[in-house]
Amino acid sequence: MKLFVFLSVISGFLLAEPEVKMSLAAPDTRFVVDGNTVEANSAGIILNGKQTGLFVVQIKGDWLDFDSKKFRNAIDVKQDAGKLKLIHALPMESYITGVISSELPSSWPLEVLKAQAIAARTYAIWQMYKKEHLESTVMDQVYHGAQREHKLAKQAVLETAGQVLTYESKPAHAYFHAACGGHTASSDEVFGSNEPYLQGVACSYCRGAPTYKWSYELARSELDKKLGAKIKNLESFGETDSGRVKNFRFKSQPQLGDMKATDFRKILGYNNFRSTLVTQHSLGAHQAEFAGRGHGHGVGMCQWGALGMAKLGKTAEQILSHYYPGTEIRKFY
Repeated sequence: MKLFVFLSVISGFLLAEPEVKMSLAAPDTRFVVDGNTVEANSAGIILNGKQTGLFVVQIKGDWLDFDSKKFRNAIDVKQDAGKLKLIHALPMESYITGVISSELPSSWPLEVLKAQAIAARTYAIWQMYKKEHLESTVMDQVYHGAQREHKLAKQAVLETAGQVLTYESKPAHAYFHAACGGHTASSDEVFGSNEPYLQGVACSYCRGAPTYKWSYELARSELDKKLGAKIKNLESFGETDSGRVKNFRFKSQPQLGDMKATDFRKILGYNNFRSTLVTQHSLGAHQAEFAGRGHGHGVGMCQWGALGMAKLGKTAEQILSHYYPGTEIRKFY
């Protein structure tokens, strides 16, 4: 599949709907799938207390329950170096329906969901020839199970089936995020890749986002624990073209080196420290306080901005053209 997708992408089209393989977050050595207890040991996978002697087993069913989610048809369990992995394979369009239903509310306009479908499909195809399986979390695209699928998501997928965002006839790296806070970021400033269609654009459409402005407070003791040092002072330095903070510098014991703002955000938690578009930070006697704008890395389509554009009557094509300038939509299969 990886070779097929790679060659097809380079040639500019796919012959058939591809299959997506997705890694599901799971404990390393023991868990339950649809009532089946799965464990790992040196001799292979133990299924419902019985040693199978196998390092790959498949659990089948019309609807499989795992982690309060539902999955269709089958989940593969693989053991590697004493740890277990769950892999769920499904057709691309079913996968995109689940992604849209997980990423966006069913109350949002159809044109936003259509734009998301094209961006998510493009991102998946890009990633599929780079690695064996996609993550089902924000590390790739959120997929919370087939039970989340809703009618409007299915319609958006049906109306955009096989459509991919391209640049010079090849799939674009269609990053997206929740809210940009007024200006999207370039791929270079965040990921170190200079994509012509990801240079950052002004966005006045996401002011309605709940995280357009955000604040985060935590105890000094908690900040010390997260960073592994007693923080006496911190300062931000460097600014990207879109106004985001590049780095943080500390006075601490033991002394910490300079840290990229993206790494600092990861340590404090993506849903706490919402973005690196930081507008204020301070250390009080007992509390550390941060404030900023937007939610996510800021590259590519701003989902709340797309909502704002759709409310003004913009189409999915116009939304994508704004956030990925110079790209075009092509039917790949």
